[in-house]
Amino acid sequence: MNPVLDLDIDHLRARYPFQRLLMPQGGLLSGASKMAPDRGSPDLHVAVTDIGNMTKVFPHVIKPDGNDVVDEPMGGAGADLEEEMAWLRAVMEGAERYANMAYDSEDDFVVASGNEVGDLGIDLDAIARCSDAEYADPACPFNPPDKSLPIRWTRGWSLTHERERWVPTVMTHLYARPSRNERFWQEISTGVAAHVDLSSAIVSALCEVIERDALAILWLAQLPLPRIEVPVPRPPALADNQRMLDQSLVRQHFFDATSDLEVPTVYSLQLVENHPKLAQYVNCATGFDPATLVAKTIREAAPARPVLQQQANMPENFDDYRALSDGAGMLGRPEWRQAFDFLTRSPNSIALGDITAPEAERPADQVRYILDRLSAQGFEAVICDLTTDELRDMGIWVVRAVIPGLMPMSVVQKGRFLGTPRLYDYPRRAGFGALAEADINPLPQPFA
Repeated sequence: MNPVLDLDIDHLRARYPFQRLLMPQGGLLSGASKMAPDRGSPDLHVAVTDIGNMTKVFPHVIKPDGNDVVDEPMGGAGADLEEEMAWLRAVMEGAERYANMAYDSEDDFVVASGNEVGDLGIDLDAIARCSDAEYADPACPFNPPDKSLPIRWTRGWSLTHERERWVPTVMTHLYARPSRNERFWQEISTGVAAHVDLSSAIVSALCEVIERDALAILWLAQLPLPRIEVPVPRPPALADNQRMLDQSLVRQHFFDATSDLEVPTVYSLQLVENHPKLAQYVNCATGFDPATLVAKTIREAAPARPVLQQQANMPENFDDYRALSDGAGMLGRPEWRQAFDFLTRSPNSIALGDITAPEAERPADQVRYILDRLSAQGFEAVICDLTTDELRDMGIWVVRAVIPGLMPMSVVQKGRFLGTPRLYDYPRRAGFGALAEADINPLPQPFA
């Protein structure tokens, strides 16, 4: 059992109304505890929360084999220089995970075909899809979306067109047990965010979808991103996290992954010499201040590294990878260092201060900035409100962002959505050269 956090419960209860989320105060999360960071990593506070066995409350939340999820890690995690902030991040991520799985019944959704829904729903022809070669492979778990077949839809709101817009439930909820008609998408938490401020939640959700689009394309196309040169002295937003990094055994490289959507994105590669399980680790962050994003990649690696080293029962052949941690586990081994040569040997570089930071400080202005950039590239942003009644009573919003046409990050090796036009259009337009399906990186996605 992990040790408890050294925090004053009365202080937390007075400052954060949603402290009631935690047990034994009758909440949704069974407490928060410490997690020891990976040996040799930056010495940050790491907190974890646990949702418990969701199957007991929501029978649809089950494993593929029909068993309950009592042994599944389903809570949240957070890290920070301050223990209270680590706690806060873990609690909010736990609330986010809960809302992403919780629904009362099938009555929460609308069942109809894409043709019947018409313009009220997102266009199924516009979403990412597998290539013909992938669909032809019997091992591919996905089918092309078919507008003539009934599926479940979740009500949402188009921020772009300011109107109601429905989204397939397989794209909005986890553990929704998709029918055969709905198996055109990978169930994943991309684009879900929680916050006490609705605009801030929307910004985080949109940024995560943009982040995953960037990291999916850069890996599949092996883009030689420019390495970010971090100045000395460090910017204030980065200084403390960088200091902890410098005192560790981790060497961390940062790359500018900002795409044509013009929302700053930092891709990170951590290297630890002779580490038996995680000699390489990648993560990514999208937002509005580049220095803060670099710091975020340092911070968010702290809870991920120990968790990834606990995985077991990986398939022997990476063609069979489907779990979120499979690719990270394989490519973390020291013998796979060369898989990242396209990054570490990139001749390109950029100063941190030369990455354009959008002039949008308020969350509402940041939403407008993102919508303008998406519209300029022909993309629509849709938000679905996943907030449950009990979370709303505590002042928490949970939303899911969906941006049809952007590239999803897939951990399913036999279904990487290689038929998505953006995968080929963006590298060409960005000056990286033409890309064909035969040129795609054959190795699994290392992000987890």
